Amino acid sequence: MHLTSFGWNSFFSEQFQPFQAEGLIPGRVAMVQKQSYVVFHEQGESPARLSGRFRYQSQTPGELPTVGDWVAIQLADSMLIQAVLPRKNCLTRTPPISGGRKLRAIHGESMIIGGTTEEQLIAANIDTGFIVTSLDDDFSLGRLERYLTLLRANRIAPVIVLNKADLQDDLARYREQVQAIAAETPVFCVSARQQRGLEALTPYLTPGCTACFLGSSGVGKSTMINAFLGADRQKTGQISEVTGKGRHVTTYRELIPLPAGGVLIDNPGIREVKIWGEQEDINRSFADIDMLFDSCRFRNCTHTSEPGCAVLAAIQHGELDERRYRNYLRQLREVDALAMRKHDRSRLDVRNKKRKLHAKDEYRLTRRNRERREH
Repeated sequence: MHLTSFGWNSFFSEQFQPFQAEGLIPGRVAMVQKQSYVVFHEQGESPARLSGRFRYQSQTPGELPTVGDWVAIQLADSMLIQAVLPRKNCLTRTPPISGGRKLRAIHGESMIIGGTTEEQLIAANIDTGFIVTSLDDDFSLGRLERYLTLLRANRIAPVIVLNKADLQDDLARYREQVQAIAAETPVFCVSARQQRGLEALTPYLTPGCTACFLGSSGVGKSTMINAFLGADRQKTGQISEVTGKGRHVTTYRELIPLPAGGVLIDNPGIREVKIWGEQEDINRSFADIDMLFDSCRFRNCTHTSEPGCAVLAAIQHGELDERRYRNYLRQLREVDALAMRKHDRSRLDVRNKKRKLHAKDEYRLTRRNRERREH
């Protein structure tokens, strides 16, 4: 098994040199299920687990292996993962809030913040992110904008795939709507069921390249992957006649090698696209809106009611879609709330660290006093 077809290159080879001197071998994580892993390596495919030392040294969930990670493996009775190599990129999102709840006014609206702030890893070391949506009730420009922000924030090249093209006659209208929000992002209309238009995606699936499929349940991701594999490997499901929504068929993330080289990462359907990023990531994804801010009359313009506001003028003249601007504001509120949660978590971490240091000092002092009494 040649690791170069799985994405191994000079970047990872250089990072691996210290581990090679220790007699470890490289591998790529294909599947994660709780605390067990499946890893591809030069000898084939094997189950693996974390070494005790690596598990103990990992401070956050983000330091643990995820699908697509390159890892340093020790050959033993069972494969032991000793380290995760530095990532080229990592697709992450904000998980649903759990734990504490707090309401704060952000940009004039109340939002629930607090609770868990760790990022949720989806996959790592990705070259292309296929955003798959279907031309039926799933079609949503707002959701596409969120996926674009998610990929761009994680430095992954996006490609938009409009599936189930056989359901629509006026494909040009859909393509035009999507292209208006996608800037220079490639947009393709395909029919995975009829295997039409899929050849346009093959340039992104060359040996050594890694592509990740993202989208809601029922948009045809698994059907598309089966077409590229030439076999019905991934389970596919029917659309509910009652709700019109897809059923969850893919229940875990998996890295799948292609017959001609390269790999695909299949993901379960994502119902809630929550962004883990900064304000700069939002501005980069909405560059057309960000450029308008410099043309406002007042530097501190809030873009709500001020005279000379370039944003309001663009909306009034039909140059900017109000729906797009409102989605921009929603994403901005999200990252602002996330920043507050990160700040609160950082303060809590500092406080806990001080408590641990104080406890250690107390323990050392008590031990020293006891030793003095004994002597």
